[in-house]
Amino acid sequence: MLDHRWIIGTEDPQKRRNTNFTLRFDSVLAPGLRLSDPRCEHDCITAKLLVYWSLSPSEGSHSSGSSVGIMHRNYLQFVRWRLSCGLDKNASLTPEWIDRLFETLRDFGVRGLIPLEERAISFAYAVRAGQQRPPTYKKGKHTYFDFDTAAGHLGVSNSRLLTDEARRILIALAAELGYPLRPDQARSSGFVIAGASHGQNTETDDDDCQESGPENPIGLSTSLSAGRIGGFLRPLAYLWQLRGRLSHDPIGCNPFPGGRTVNSITRAIANDHDGRTFTVPPLQACTLIDQALRWVLDYAPDLQRYVEEIERLLTTEEVREHWKPYLAAATRVNIAFEDHKSCTQPGSPWPIRAAYYPGKNAIKNYAETRPSLRTVLFEYLAVACMIVIAAFSARRREEIDSLRFPAIHHIDGDPWLETWIEKTIRDLDRIPVPTSVEKAVDVLAWLSSMSRQRTGERWLFQFDDVAQVDRSTASKTARFAVSRSLSRFAEFVQLPSLPDGTQWDPKPHQFRRFFGVTYYHRFSFPQLTALSNFYRHFDPDQTRRYVTEAARGGFLREAEENRVRARRSEFDAARYHAQRLEDFNAEGEAFRFARFRNVALDRERISGWGGEVIKRQLDDLIQQAKAQLDISPDDDLPGPTLDSLLVSFVKDKRLEPNSLGHSYCKCTSEPQDLRSAGCLAAREAERDEASFFSAPDPAFAADHICSGCPHNVQFAECEPYWAETIAHAQQQLSCSFAPLLQALAQDRLDMAQAHHARCFGTKSGG
Repeated sequence: MLDHRWIIGTEDPQKRRNTNFTLRFDSVLAPGLRLSDPRCEHDCITAKLLVYWSLSPSEGSHSSGSSVGIMHRNYLQFVRWRLSCGLDKNASLTPEWIDRLFETLRDFGVRGLIPLEERAISFAYAVRAGQQRPPTYKKGKHTYFDFDTAAGHLGVSNSRLLTDEARRILIALAAELGYPLRPDQARSSGFVIAGASHGQNTETDDDDCQESGPENPIGLSTSLSAGRIGGFLRPLAYLWQLRGRLSHDPIGCNPFPGGRTVNSITRAIANDHDGRTFTVPPLQACTLIDQALRWVLDYAPDLQRYVEEIERLLTTEEVREHWKPYLAAATRVNIAFEDHKSCTQPGSPWPIRAAYYPGKNAIKNYAETRPSLRTVLFEYLAVACMIVIAAFSARRREEIDSLRFPAIHHIDGDPWLETWIEKTIRDLDRIPVPTSVEKAVDVLAWLSSMSRQRTGERWLFQFDDVAQVDRSTASKTARFAVSRSLSRFAEFVQLPSLPDGTQWDPKPHQFRRFFGVTYYHRFSFPQLTALSNFYRHFDPDQTRRYVTEAARGGFLREAEENRVRARRSEFDAARYHAQRLEDFNAEGEAFRFARFRNVALDRERISGWGGEVIKRQLDDLIQQAKAQLDISPDDDLPGPTLDSLLVSFVKDKRLEPNSLGHSYCKCTSEPQDLRSAGCLAAREAERDEASFFSAPDPAFAADHICSGCPHNVQFAECEPYWAETIAHAQQQLSCSFAPLLQALAQDRLDMAQAHHARCFGTKSGG
């Protein structure tokens, strides 16, 4: 407990990469004040106890170092806010202070909790007045302004936690003092803010644990996203939950009294437009994936020959005697590749600059500067492999980063990818993948071969430099930063601009969602069963029952779940159930949004008794919006307006596919919906007793029951089921001789034909 540097390791380091996460308890809390300062002893003890007990099997809710690190950094931000308000201890908090915290959070986001602009103005004045020395550091012959040290003077750990306005003040101060920004600062550290529109803040977590895992990318603001707000509020709930363990400084009041919860406050504060994205821009995503496939399938073999030829020349006496051996070898090899068939194609690596390391000019413009070999191999080609694997296997970033050699195994002649599963089983598993993923893994096996041979480790995303002149010296590690390389690759291949003229900055996690949305939206016969299993959400029918019952007060019955629960504690099971539910619900909203948008734009037909209700609701919603905006009923509603309406429309809707494929169900857990549900009426009639229902019962959702249910929804992919049912009923009718069997077959045929005619416009069969 006395050490201010903790290393948390909760996973098997042979199965998951980067299992150790470092937490520091000497972070900056305020100007001139750190958590390790004796004046903050009570906060330091609280921070350590929160981390300790959050990992406890009995009282905690975390089982990984990464999640507990996020909780720790959010608690530090809360302490910074509390100190800025003049409250020395958690015991000083009152309901009024908690309400003030929520209001500030709603108005300014997580980073705006602290008066950084005021502090930046005071700091700049002190520097100009000679009362404070400007923080600088030397790199080579040049002196630069140290923005991280300046951020420490303002009360945060690094410059990435600054607000845009505070950053502008420091940039202006640096320019006034004659310290220009380095190119990598301007591109990679969130300093390019000129002309940024409102809401384009950059946002990252506190970087105190930077060495614990991959870099924190700089992207669009998430300070008002549901994930960011919820993550910030959870330590407050912990303070109340563990108040008996924090007798040295118990929180002064319950932050969430009565019916208030972390989720309810999060929903009230979070900005819907900053929430989880439904999908990625299709044109840009498809272009990026196409370019990645070109690199993996077309360019990689030639790049391997290119490297092998350079390494061969570096062993010759003529080249080794040159004052720049690599330059001499690369220049000669480039002659053989100067007429490469892809030289004129956008996004092609050819021609490669006759240099191994990128120069400073490459940082200024990746789209126009020809890349060096290290950039080509360990940024562009490596990230192209990551894109292909992510886009066609739907794996998370941590799962791809933890791929091991050999990652591909053949079962009945088909490739299967062995991968770590992050959020559910937290163990290795195998999933089927297309040949393109196998090719990407083969490229990674080549790129990582030197590193694996040197270290004895099996990771595919761990690289050593190639084409080194002096092979007797120790190999240098070619660091691969996923987010940075992904942004640079997107710029290099020149993705099309978004409709508003801006550029899409892709993120690794977006490809997992893109896989699911594309499967649902573009595949003719999407099956939730297949997608749920591929996502490793376990059995889809049981997963659906879990979503429709466990989320509404029911219970979960699933053999696969029982097997997994047997390997984990009961509390851990509840934790990953909640994670799966959140992930599943988000995918459901994305699916409903896509389907209802197509219906609203008349791109696909929705039918069935429930489908007709949804269509009327959509028509009424659009007509009301047109009337409010004074748009003619015959004109189309603007796309952004329609999207914003649909985002709210889909939240309280339900659209669950039946496992047999005959219908979708729109029934929710509302009492008025349950009273009219056909499956529940059938269940009650069979058991001859009144029952309490919290959700539809899939066990009684037969086709003849659902066809007459007011919640029944039909899309085009349901039609083949009914056509097959009609054909089968006709066959049964022709083969039946007993009057009773003939009557039953005729009734089923009449039902199926009536449903088919009503929903799909024709009476299939005789």
